[in-house]
Formats: sequence, C-alpha cells, structure tokens
Amino acid sequence: MPRSTEEELVNAIGFAMSRWQDAVETFDGTVAEIYVLSAAERRCLGAINHGRLGRQTS
Repeated sequence: MPRSTEEELVNAIGFAMSRWQDAVETFDGTVAEIYVLSAAERRCLGAINHGRLGRQTS
C-alpha cells in the first residue's frame, strides 16, 4: 500500500473513532441526566454489565 494511502486510511480511522467517542459521550451524558447517575455510578454499571456479558452460563 502506498504511504499516502496508508496515512489517509489511518487518518480516516482516527477521525471515525473520535466521532464515535463523541457520540458515546453524548449518549452517556443523556442517560446520566435521565437517571440522575454520577460518572462513578455509570462506571460501576458498566463493570457489572461487562462482567455479566463476559461470563458463560451453563
């Protein structure tokens, strides 16, 4: 892959990730306002949810 094409691809991916992070932050803020959650409470809920999704049940 030519260097300029690779750089363009890396830049496009970086830009898309930045936009995605902005969207997630906006969503999280809106949910926090609706449910009156602090940042710490949102992190705890995320940890609980990720822990549950990571476990397989028989």
